[in-house]
Amino acid sequence: MKFFGEHPSQEYGTSLSFSIIFQVKFYDILEITDGMPTRFQSAMRDQGYPNFNVNMSGSNAMQDLIKKDLGEVPELFNTFNFSSVDPNRPYIVSISKESMSLEHKGSYNKGLDFKTRLMKVLDSFIDIYGCSEFTRIGFRNRDIANKHTVKNHESNISDIRTFPSPLIFPELYNQELDESVYMDRLYVLQEDNIKVNALYSVGFVSGQYGLVRIANEPSYVIDIDCYHDENIINRNEVDNYYEVFENIYKNAFEWSVTDELRKYIQ
Repeated sequence: MKFFGEHPSQEYGTSLSFSIIFQVKFYDILEITDGMPTRFQSAMRDQGYPNFNVNMSGSNAMQDLIKKDLGEVPELFNTFNFSSVDPNRPYIVSISKESMSLEHKGSYNKGLDFKTRLMKVLDSFIDIYGCSEFTRIGFRNRDIANKHTVKNHESNISDIRTFPSPLIFPELYNQELDESVYMDRLYVLQEDNIKVNALYSVGFVSGQYGLVRIANEPSYVIDIDCYHDENIINRNEVDNYYEVFENIYKNAFEWSVTDELRKYIQ
């Protein structure tokens, strides 16, 4: 994507990632919500995702049981989740009647592992459900820079506002700007049949970010979501789009950070 330019790949010693997710959407497969996906569960256990849980529609499972006892039509299962057991490599596979995804939460140095896992999961899904036509595919990478993610240099971080590129937030380089301010900016981009939502925020943030819960911490957040929302009827196209999305994210990340941040994550 020309907007971000082309940047050489760089290897960083510190990962700022808190979430990576690849999702495919498809026309509803009612078989998934009609019963338990036992064949898919077996495949996921073999691939290293033995933990299983179900997110129900409605507020909680107990209410659904009460509705069933009262003779009402029970609400459909919403999402089936299969996750790994290693807390340091928290992968989650999710399927519903209209989508399937693989997510990694927490710090992650980009490499072949995520793609290799994704393609194995996708092949199992296609084999079990006979679905190889997708209505949307997307790849989302989210990073955060603060004292929790830049641990080796937390005592030396001078100003979180020097991390975002001035191309995104030129206002941050105004010395009269109150440093407690929160700012965000969204770029909505399209080139041919690829779309990108690039969201940036800088300031004090709170909440769960990957495996870390943050409370009122000065942070720089980079959220790059690449997607294609036209029908895909060839399985190999998913691999091709993955490579395109990965390259866009790489260029977007390099475009989004300063040398000041790079020196902390080398």
